[in-house]
Amino acid sequence: MTKLKCKNTKNYKITLNAEYDIEEEDGNYVKIINDSGKLVRYDRSLFEDVNTVPPPPPPPPIRTQAQIIQSIVISNQNNTVRFRYNDRTNQLVESPGIGFSRHSPDMSCGVETIDGLNNIIATIEATVNTEHDDYINLKKSIFVKVINEVKSICRASNRGAIIFSTNNNTNHEDYYSWLQQVSMSTTDWFLNPNSNNQIKIWCVNTAV
Repeated sequence: MTKLKCKNTKNYKITLNAEYDIEEEDGNYVKIINDSGKLVRYDRSLFEDVNTVPPPPPPPPIRTQAQIIQSIVISNQNNTVRFRYNDRTNQLVESPGIGFSRHSPDMSCGVETIDGLNNIIATIEATVNTEHDDYINLKKSIFVKVINEVKSICRASNRGAIIFSTNNNTNHEDYYSWLQQVSMSTTDWFLNPNSNNQIKIWCVNTAV
């Protein structure tokens, strides 16, 4: 409702500098509830407009994790993968480049080993803000999409399988489980006699 400020009382039942709501308008006249509580018609020249400050816009709606996941985009340039998505307030979040290297063992021209699994995991952990939620499904979706991008790159080079390996980091058990879900074969954890670490191998079909 529009407000007016009284600038001239003219001995009417209105107060100087007081603000009144316009109840009705009729040309150069307005009807307001005066100081006696009555709806009275006054000349508008007795008042001036009140410069009201509009209320701030409402905050953007909080997006669900499913909506965030739908916004994920993966890009690749020269074996450097990036992911981006729109967060809970629809702000763009973009990762730094995730570099990985490919090596072709002599045993088969259709197989490649991939270095960079730990870098993929560390970048997701550093980029996804979990202050408001754990966003475990978001991290899984990003991880699987990045692995699928690596598969696509290798498949384009006529590679049928890629092999990942790393040592056991208990903080990354979820990622190891997700990688196993998209692998066609996986070893158990076993001892690497060179480093004395427990290590594991995942073999992923690039066509699946």
